[in-house]
Amino acid sequence: MKNNIYIFFLFVFFNSLGVISSAQAKKTDTTQYFKPILSYTADAGRNFSGGIAPGNTYMGLIDAGWQFLIPRGTNNCEFLLEFQSSHGHNLTKHYIGDLQVISNIENRKSLYFYQFYYKHHFKKGFLAFGLQDLNLEFVMNESGGDLTNSSFGIPAIFPLNFTVSIYPKNALALTGGYRFSEAVIVRAGIWDGDAGSLDDDPYNTDWTINKTQGLLGITEAEIHINPSAQTLKLGGYVHTADFDSPDTLDLSYSKGSWGGYLLYDIQINEKLGAFAQAGIMPEKYSYNPLYLGTGISTHLFNQRTEDALSLGAAYIHLFDNRYECDIEMNYKFVFMKNFSVRPCLHYIISPSGTLPDAFASFLRITAEL
Repeated sequence: MKNNIYIFFLFVFFNSLGVISSAQAKKTDTTQYFKPILSYTADAGRNFSGGIAPGNTYMGLIDAGWQFLIPRGTNNCEFLLEFQSSHGHNLTKHYIGDLQVISNIENRKSLYFYQFYYKHHFKKGFLAFGLQDLNLEFVMNESGGDLTNSSFGIPAIFPLNFTVSIYPKNALALTGGYRFSEAVIVRAGIWDGDAGSLDDDPYNTDWTINKTQGLLGITEAEIHINPSAQTLKLGGYVHTADFDSPDTLDLSYSKGSWGGYLLYDIQINEKLGAFAQAGIMPEKYSYNPLYLGTGISTHLFNQRTEDALSLGAAYIHLFDNRYECDIEMNYKFVFMKNFSVRPCLHYIISPSGTLPDAFASFLRITAEL
């Protein structure tokens, strides 16, 4: 814990330099700027019943880095370097045992590279190379952003079937996107097929790619059915590695695998938004062949437009007909745009498909620069 405090103050110091540099750049040269990144998220919670055992926990995540932008008309250059430091006692790992992980900041105690990439923005698209979170540009639901279960961020068919490049460990990727019209955007990317684990590579400095790990290719089409109200995202992916059957009695394997997903967002009115998610992968060679998710987000008070009540349900069907479902409700209070407090309630039906139903809660506090 002491090391994390030192790291936090070090990040504050360097990001303060970034704020000064950015301000000076604006005074002297409007063609470039230096933007600091700094936030701290903390979850203090308890599993009250079910799962592995009742228990209390605290988890924290420091996110810090620097973004350097050089505008050049319609062709802008972007460099990003981002670190993270996580600490605490994990709620899912020690007390609940759910597969989807109800807190999307849960991680081992570690300090590591998170993202490091160069991105070139064109008039109608972009091209990026480096250490990238897949969820930065792909497989995102706008209306589910305030929910804390990891599956609302990215469908569980990705992390439960292979080690994909998402929090907390990212891998090398080449990605791009093109806007064909105001209604249609297409994105595509190729990632290292095995992002690995912070247990084996604690600082995320091993970015090697080998043939046995394979490659992951994704293509996604974003369609604005109604530019201000409805968005549909359709995606497909191919993984070139070998996939063994999750059934230990079945010794067969598949040379490569594939899957698809659908994301739908609708803004029903000024206060109410809703979303739906679905993901599939061939059942014979996947641990989690089906994921379904849905939820709503609403603003209850006219005077507090940044606050939001969110409800959601995330369901996974496993290869042996076991299942797990998390039902989540939270309310986010926002203060001064940079600070929020979010009480979260979770009822997890059949954690890991075998454990007793669990009821858990945590208070999330987020502060950002």
